[in-house]
Amino acid sequence: MVAENEEASLHFIDSSYVTEPTSYLIGNYSVTEFIVVSLEGLVHYATPKEGSELAYLVEDPLSIDFAVSIDDVTQAVPEVVSTEERSVEDFGYEEFVFDIVETFDVLLGVFVYDEDKSGFELTDDEITVYADGDSLTSQALFAATSKLTFPDRFEEFKLIVSKEGYTSFDYTYSADSIKNYQGDNANDPLEIILASLDVSEGLIAYYPFNGNANDESGNGLNGKVQAATLTEDRNGNSNSAYSFDGVDDYIDTYSSFDNQE
Repeated sequence: MVAENEEASLHFIDSSYVTEPTSYLIGNYSVTEFIVVSLEGLVHYATPKEGSELAYLVEDPLSIDFAVSIDDVTQAVPEVVSTEERSVEDFGYEEFVFDIVETFDVLLGVFVYDEDKSGFELTDDEITVYADGDSLTSQALFAATSKLTFPDRFEEFKLIVSKEGYTSFDYTYSADSIKNYQGDNANDPLEIILASLDVSEGLIAYYPFNGNANDESGNGLNGKVQAATLTEDRNGNSNSAYSFDGVDDYIDTYSSFDNQE
């Protein structure tokens, strides 16, 4: 089961009704139920199932099979029949029900450094979103500010952004922190910068401050935190920066380097 009773908004375009695009992983799928519901929750149309009393009315009763492939848009086109003065059994359903999935949108921009322009530029990339250890979605993003839709039922979301020739971005956001970049009302999109692999050559230490002062270059030159406290970074991400009181707070990396000599 990939999706059950999932709501998809309908739009009237060029004398036809179409749903908003939905992304799925590459593979083969089947639409087993399809109903059209008003904003008041009333079922006005439904697609009959194979073997049901009304199946003869449509050329292709449910289920409808379709395949998802990379960089391709596939349309599944169910035919619907009015439910007026008809029972759910006529369509082959046990009952007409649906659950509304609460979601929120996040604006995201991925950047790389362009040496020719001496500045950062938006880039295309691949992003995978995880929640509770499971992959929610994997998408190819274009070189533009993108809008990602998240289900509003998880406490954390792990984002992995990758691009050939660059180091991968791997970070877990709390639901509250990632909502700072929510929808068109966000002050700024979530900005992710990918470092060229060439930058990593000869890298001695790397401190991204992902909840600690550990060195993530692989050289084990971890910083030792003295009194400084974790806080939000400039983008509102929790535990992604350190606060110093200007008196006796510091992060000691000298001892780590000294032990390597």
